[in-house]
Amino acid sequence: MLVEARAELKAQIEAEGEHDHIGLWEIVRCVRGQLPWEDSQTVKDTTLEIVEDLLSTGRWQAGFPAADGRGFSAWNVALQEAIDRISREWTALGREPNIGEIAWFNLSCWNSD
Repeated sequence: MLVEARAELKAQIEAEGEHDHIGLWEIVRCVRGQLPWEDSQTVKDTTLEIVEDLLSTGRWQAGFPAADGRGFSAWNVALQEAIDRISREWTALGREPNIGEIAWFNLSCWNSD
C-alpha cells in the first residue's frame, strides 16, 4: 500500500507544482491524509522518499520563495545534502513541519534567483 500511495501522492504534488511552489508541510499533509493510521516516523520517511523522488528528477529545486514572491532561492546543494538538511531540521522541530517551515519546492521551469 505504501508504494501505491507514494506514487499517487507524487503525481498529485507534481500536478500542483505546475501552478505554484509546494511547501514541505503540504507534502506532509498529503502523506498524513493518505496514511492516517501510520506513525510519525513512517510519515516522515514517506515524505522524505517523495521529496527525494521529486528532487532526483532534476526538475525540482529545494529552497524558499524569494521575498518578492516572484522568484525562488534554491539551495543549490547535492540531492543527499538537501534530504539530510530537511530530515535534520524536521527532527530539530520535534513535530511535523507547519506552514513555511524547513523547505519549499519549485519546478525549475519557474523563475529562480
